[in-house]
Amino acid sequence: DLKGHVAKIAKFLEVDLNEKELETVTKRCSLEHMKKVDKFNYQMPLNKEKGVFAVNDGAMTRKGGVGIGEAIFSDKVVALWRKAEEDEFGHDPAVLKWTREGGEYPPV
Repeated sequence: DLKGHVAKIAKFLEVDLNEKELETVTKRCSLEHMKKVDKFNYQMPLNKEKGVFAVNDGAMTRKGGVGIGEAIFSDKVVALWRKAEEDEFGHDPAVLKWTREGGEYPPV
């Protein structure tokens, strides 16, 4: 329920949206919109073989899911990412597990 989530975020931020504004924000937060707009094409800095490269239009705007990166990135890029995860989150095994598997964020 994207529209419901937009409304909840607006309320949390104490932003009053009329119905037209809510519709506009909801539309611009949709995957369909993000796949069509140039600013959502990302640069990928971890690919050292090709340098920084732009991916195909809309290719990085995805529904998401745990483990999808391993299916689209090279083994070398996946290894670099795993090392970055360990460097950043390795001090806390529960957070490291969450970064790799998703789910509910571990209690602090």
